[in-house]
This record gives sequence, C-alpha cells and structure tokens, in this order.
Amino acid sequence: MKEILKNLVETTTLPEDSYLDQDAEILEIFVEEIEEIFVELNALFPEWLVNPDHQENLKTIRRHFHTLKGSGRMVGAKSAGEMAWAVEDTLNRVLSGSIQLTAMVQKFAQAVLNVYQYALYPKFKHVQEIDLDLRPMLLLGQQLQQNLSPEPALEELLALADHLTAEGQTTGLEIADHDLSESAAIIETAPVEVAVRTDIEETVAIFIEEAEEHLETIATFLRTEDEKSQDYNALIRAIHTLRGSSSMAQIEQIFEASSKVEQLFKTLLQDEIVSTSKETALLIQYAEFISDYVHLLGQGDTEKLDAVYATFEAVWSDYGFAVTESDAVQTQGLVSKLVELDIDLLLDAEFEFDKRAQVDYPEYIQALSQQAAELLAHTDSRAAKGIHEFTADLKSAYDALLKKPVLLNSNYAYELFAQAHQEFIHLFDTLAAGQRVILNDDIQKTLSELSAFVQQDLEIFAEETEKSGVEATTDTLPTADTLTTGSVDFAALSQRIAADRQQRESAETNRDFDEELLGIFLEEADELLAGIDEDLNTWSKKQDDTTSLNNLMRHLHTLKGGANMIAASHIGLIAHELESI
Repeated sequence: MKEILKNLVETTTLPEDSYLDQDAEILEIFVEEIEEIFVELNALFPEWLVNPDHQENLKTIRRHFHTLKGSGRMVGAKSAGEMAWAVEDTLNRVLSGSIQLTAMVQKFAQAVLNVYQYALYPKFKHVQEIDLDLRPMLLLGQQLQQNLSPEPALEELLALADHLTAEGQTTGLEIADHDLSESAAIIETAPVEVAVRTDIEETVAIFIEEAEEHLETIATFLRTEDEKSQDYNALIRAIHTLRGSSSMAQIEQIFEASSKVEQLFKTLLQDEIVSTSKETALLIQYAEFISDYVHLLGQGDTEKLDAVYATFEAVWSDYGFAVTESDAVQTQGLVSKLVELDIDLLLDAEFEFDKRAQVDYPEYIQALSQQAAELLAHTDSRAAKGIHEFTADLKSAYDALLKKPVLLNSNYAYELFAQAHQEFIHLFDTLAAGQRVILNDDIQKTLSELSAFVQQDLEIFAEETEKSGVEATTDTLPTADTLTTGSVDFAALSQRIAADRQQRESAETNRDFDEELLGIFLEEADELLAGIDEDLNTWSKKQDDTTSLNNLMRHLHTLKGGANMIAASHIGLIAHELESI
C-alpha cells in the first residue's frame, strides 16, 4: 500500500477479525451466503449504473450490503463487515436525501463490491488471513458521506470499480511483508480502544448510528403531501425513540427538543387538529437540528452543540407552541374520556371471556354487546377511527354468539376471541401513546378470521333449518368443531397449532446458542421480519408485483442462512419451505 495511504489512515482503526477461529460449518454457510449475494449484486449494478434514479434497485443494493455487514460481523469477518457498512451508510444517506447520488458514490459501491468479491471472498473460502488494509476504503466512504472531495490518493481507489475484475489482481491495498507487523499492531489497537469505552460512549455511538433511520422516517412523513397518507404513528414513534434513546445516551438537548415536538404532535393527533404549514416548518427545523447535532457528535466537535440547540430553541419560541397549565387543564385526553365510559367488561374481556362466556350466558355476552355499542357511539372520530371499526366487528361477533350459542362449544372460538380481545387492548394502548389507531394487516386478519368463523356457522345453521323445516335448537345444530370456513378446517388447524406449540418444548429444540452470534442474528432478524412484513403486504395487494415477491424470497433466504448459522434448525427449515414455495 502506498505510503500516502498509510499516512491518511494513521488514525483510522478497525476491529480485529476472528473468522479464522470460527466453526468451519458456520464459515461455509457464510461463504455460500455471500456467493449468492454476489450473483444478485452483479445483476443489479449494470442497470443501476445506467439508471441511478431507480429507487427499488438502490434499496435492494443497500439491503445486500446490509446483509454483507451483518453476516461478516456474525462470523468474525469484522473488517469486511465495516467496509460493507461504509457502503450501506452512504446509501442510507442517499435515501434520506442528506447527500446526492453521484457517479462517485456509485463507483465507490462498485469498488467495494469488487474488493469483497475478488480479494476478500477467496480468503474466506480457503480460510486464509486477509492481507489487505481496508481502512482506506472506510475513509473514502466517510469523506463521501460528508460531501467532501476525496483525497486524491483515496479517489484513485475508485478505479477498482472498473479494473478489479478477477481474483488474483492487485488492489493497491495489499500489506507488504515488511508491513505485516506494523499492520498487526494497528489492528490490535482497536479492541483496546473499544474496551476502555464507557457505557455512555457506547450508547452515544449506537444513538448516532440509529438516528439516521429515524430522520429518514421524518423525511418520509414530510415528503407525503396527502394528509390521509401521512403515517402519524411512524412519525411519533421515530420522535419518541429519539427522545428515549437520547435520554439513555445522556444527550440532554436532543431529549428536551424531542420531548417538546413529541408532545406537540401527540396533542394534534388526539385533539384531531390538522397540522398546518407552521407545524410542518417546525418539524423541518427539528429534523435539521437532529441531523446537525448528530453530525457534530460524530465529528467530536462538541463546542458547537450549544449553538445548534439555541437555534432550535429560538425557532420553538417563535412559533409559540409552549403548553400552558391552563391549556393542560382544558384538554382532556381522548383515552381518559373513553375509559370513563361504562365499558369495564369490555376492557376486562381479555381475561374474563373464557370463564364467563358459557357460565353467565347470555347475560355476559349481551353486556359485552351493549358496552361495544356505547363505545361505538363515542369513537366516531378521526383519532379513534381504528377503534371504532374494530369495535363494530367485535360487536357483530358478540351478536352472532347470541344468535348461535353452539359457537361456544368450539375451542377455536375462544382462541379467536382471545386474539381479538388482546388486539382490542393493544389499540387502546396505541391511542394512549398518542398514536393514531390504524388496523394493520395482522389486525384485519384477526377480524376476518373471526367474522368468517361466525358467519359460516350461521350460514350452515340457516341451511339446516331450511332443510328440516322445523325450528332449530341447540341440540339439532352441528357442533362448531365440525364446521369449516371455505376450504379451511379451523378445528383441525387449531389442533395443529397446539401441537406445534408443544414442539417448542421438545428435546429436539436447540437452546444452546452462542450468545454473541444469537445477538447478531436477532438484530438481523428484526430487520428481515420488518422487510418481510412490508413486502408481503405489498404483494398481497398487488400480486403481479414481482419486485416484492423477489424481495420476499431474498429476505427468507437471508433468514434461513442466519438461522442455520446459529443452528436454529426449525426457523431455517420454515424459511426454506416458504422460500421454496
């Protein structure tokens, strides 16, 4: 490596690699995983380079580098993981709008892919030590992220995007034999530096890394002009998380600013006040404050933090959003108003329904239906629209029980009502947290299954009555356990689910996980499941959307690889079966 590059990265450190000590089977899975990622990226890059405005390609490429980062860290290829993170972080900033997508950024991503594919991959495959110093690639990424013109020596590395095309070629990052001891010393200093970090410093570092994601959520909200399409819940969650994590990191000024802005938008939501250009302008100023503050923290430039906060405070004061004590007295929360209603049985149904549904029939079910009707009368508003819609379906289910008591003979009925009552309480909690109640796909599914179950039974009951020509009684009705909805035998399905739950406690279930690998897998799985949920929703609404389907397959494949890597065989098998379907 050139002397000038050594001088540039003198203060840049990397964590120490430990993949050589990794279990051979886990390393083999890692190699297979990145081979498939290379195939995907090599297919995506040519189109992306020609058409950089294609957002789906950009997001998919970013996701693949995220997987390279997570998988690398998981097996101990930490320096390679950090290089992949440099690309992911750069593309995150592009997606958030904080930097422009330039040809240089694209070249950087391609250069990192080539280094990973042609220089690092052979080392992983043959279980050999990496003989490259990857710090210049990290520094190049950092300069691009800061909208700086890269140092000429670093900019030369972008040529790897075009000229590094096969294994065995030189990269300019090679560590010469006489530099090995020096390089080893540099690399070994990283863990020592991490070891002496305080818990607060670690928390601040995590806060800085995660803040970009929350800023992107705020930016998405601001870009959505249609009020009906604005995701207030995501906005408030992002601000709330910034508030909570800044408190943990003891960043008082971000905590104070976030507390004010969160309270403002919760008040707007609960009192059904439509946000105006004033609130939008304030939110823009808040996002800029967080971005500038985080940037200064990352640079270690703490002297300017007070000035940045003072700017936001001035904006807050000018807009006059301070909540006075008299305002607080006059404004009563929507949740408090609802709890004051006579709906105690409805709120306690999560715990009491199983015990009282048959013992106190029909009085108990009638009371639930009446309380649901009262709640419907007080939730016909925008802020409580979700609870209103949910309660309407729940009341219909109660009314069905009054018409057809045989439904209560089915264990599956109790499972369905238990799920519904749990969701009902969750909706109240959501409203209490100042978020808009929205019936997501999972909740809609619960309601659909409950509705389908009771309606199908009633249809069969009507048919039996018509055929017999006599008044039906409980004794003449078919039991609910024998009924099906469409082509689904819900009773059999209920038994299958119960059997699967017992399998969790079987001797075959692996519980002996490596703690470090498990932690990385769980972090990765959270993001994968969020992606699966998003793409599954998109695909279910638009089944000819092959992009969402392809994303689903990639998510499942990555989940399968990670699960197999930590020996979570059941998860790996389920992911494999879904991917194959």
